[in-house]
Amino acid sequence: DWSALQDANGAPARAENDGRAGTSFDSTEVDTSKLSGTRDFDFEGAMRYLRRLAAAIPRARSFPIDTISKLFQMFAPALAGLKGYEEVRNALDQAVASLMGDNAKAERLRDRAMSFMEADRPLEALDDLHEAKLAWFHGETLKGAVLVMRTLGKVYSELGLMYAARMYAAAAFSIAVSSGQEDLKVLAPDALMDLMRYAQKNGAWLDAAAFGHVAAVARHALTANPFDYDSDQQFANAELN
Repeated sequence: DWSALQDANGAPARAENDGRAGTSFDSTEVDTSKLSGTRDFDFEGAMRYLRRLAAAIPRARSFPIDTISKLFQMFAPALAGLKGYEEVRNALDQAVASLMGDNAKAERLRDRAMSFMEADRPLEALDDLHEAKLAWFHGETLKGAVLVMRTLGKVYSELGLMYAARMYAAAAFSIAVSSGQEDLKVLAPDALMDLMRYAQKNGAWLDAAAFGHVAAVARHALTANPFDYDSDQQFANAELN
């Protein structure tokens, strides 16, 4: 009887709940990259079993690929330097694509890339982002491809490869504005703003000014609320300049 226990012992102290309680688990928020240097996890042993699993996947049709793929993607930053990583990664990605389609494969690739970026490993993130771009490059999923291209531009910019950054920002704009899909056209101004920032960072000031002007024009032409600057301060600054 809880009432009797409370009368005898008093009410338990109120516990503080974690702010994430009741929310969906996001594996990209877990940084596993630092675990590879500890003795608490035998990642080499795990990789040996994963390689055996990768070889058996074509015959193990009842195996829960979705579950192991999510687990692998969460620990990818810790596993990436080990022998057989690419073999296991490719086998799991192909199994997910066969089971759930290219869209699901692209989502896994994107999430794994985000994990690498959180772990400050942009080169590994690039591999997965390029694969995600290809998996999403279909008419129905072009929005994902455009967003990945913008992310590729950001990664290349952080690596100091400004021409590559500008190329992907320009490609994202070109696809968004010429696709004929309304949900893609609204991304065009943001891609142009990316292009402006990369040109500015590269010292091409006249290019940056021109891109900023075109981005402002595109915003007025393609978005529903072009004067809502409260929600987008970078456009307010661009028009002011």
